[in-house]
Amino acid sequence: MEIQQETVKKERVYLLDLARFLAMVFMMQGHTLDSLVSPKFLDVTNFPWNIWHSFRGLTAPVFLIISGAVHVYVLKRSEDGRLTNDTIYKRIRWAAIIMMIGYLLVFPANRMYDLIYLDSKGWQVFFQVNILQLTGISLVLLLLVAMLTHSSRSLGRASLGIGIAITFITPFIQYIDWFLYIPEGIAAYISFEHGSIFPVFPFASYLFYGVALGSYLKNVPSEQWTQKLKKLALTLGLPLFVVGVGLNLLQAYLTGTELTEFGRASAGLVLTRIGIVLGILSFLSYVYPYVKSFDQYTIIFSRKSLYIYVIHLVLLYGCTWFPSIAKLYPQQLPLWAGLTLVPIVISITLGFVAVIHFAEKRSNKLINALRFTLIGFLIYMLFLQF
Repeated sequence: MEIQQETVKKERVYLLDLARFLAMVFMMQGHTLDSLVSPKFLDVTNFPWNIWHSFRGLTAPVFLIISGAVHVYVLKRSEDGRLTNDTIYKRIRWAAIIMMIGYLLVFPANRMYDLIYLDSKGWQVFFQVNILQLTGISLVLLLLVAMLTHSSRSLGRASLGIGIAITFITPFIQYIDWFLYIPEGIAAYISFEHGSIFPVFPFASYLFYGVALGSYLKNVPSEQWTQKLKKLALTLGLPLFVVGVGLNLLQAYLTGTELTEFGRASAGLVLTRIGIVLGILSFLSYVYPYVKSFDQYTIIFSRKSLYIYVIHLVLLYGCTWFPSIAKLYPQQLPLWAGLTLVPIVISITLGFVAVIHFAEKRSNKLINALRFTLIGFLIYMLFLQF
């Protein structure tokens, strides 16, 4: 019985790893096509690319919900229910690293000294919140909530309440021009107005919904877990999808506007996407037994999702100090060329991640040397180059 329970507990995490890995693969193909293929071949306003574009919008919710669910398992507590000091330190460090990488990827100058010449538009672009900045700040918020609760169950309940609150106040939050009242770098975490792709409102809600899901799964008896997940699409996913669509249609009717005009801040859109994500998890729970032999690979790539994100972005978009494919051919290629490059970009990215993984297994000294080399390179480029 103990072995069976341990197997099910592992499958909980493995199934989440599978979902996160598939989301990362879909993200890479989306970024590749969007950054390289000419809009005349890839028009997201027409079929079938409008469907493709809608599914691209699910990548971040899947990633955030899975990340939230996984964090229920990594938040270690002492006997009295408090987070251990080691957990608090590691979570803060991880959030800081994620956010720092997010800003370095869009660093707007060759050196720190050149920032004094940056105009307001340049600062706007630099402060725009992408998925890494959002994930970092959301993990900090989650840590604060975890410190105020004393069990995964109470954390799940609090997170569900926070997720619902964020979802339904987002339209009102987005109505305010926050850049008139608070600094650019802070307002960018709240508002879409200056180009942020993933502001806290509404996207942090997905992570908190994920925490609620993870808490629920953690407290479900092991022998019931798979069956509960299989039913998740019908018991919760479908109702949320229907309610979300209904809210969007009602809002469109009451305001006399098209859905696309308020979609980003719509509570209905958030609920619709959560419903679809739960449906995807239910589907994967049926598929998982047939692909579980690949666990060793999905675990490696899923748990190194940060590496995947950074490597494929540098390949496609580059950064201040590196050229890239999209800098050479920004949305200029025909569709066939873009489709050809999709498996190439994915293979190169996963290949780099595999090399990093096996290097970590073989030699900590080598990995530490690579890390110090990278840190030294960044210090030189930011402060010492002329």
